[in-house]
Amino acid sequence: MEWKGNDTDGDPLTFDVYFDENNPPTTLVSENQSESTYSVNTMSSSTYYWKIVVKDDKGAVSIGQVWVFSRN
Repeated sequence: MEWKGNDTDGDPLTFDVYFDENNPPTTLVSENQSESTYSVNTMSSSTYYWKIVVKDDKGAVSIGQVWVFSRN
């Protein structure tokens, strides 16, 4: 998975990654990471949901939309 995030003030950002088969995703798979990518293992014939929570170093938080993909 890959995403983009920016801060209007140019503050450094960290990302919390939520990923699972529930909508909305509730499983936190990575916390406070600085990279804007995350690799996951998936199984065929499954649907997955993910979202990113973006945080800056001043405490601002932005919760991204839920994304979905399926493997056939």
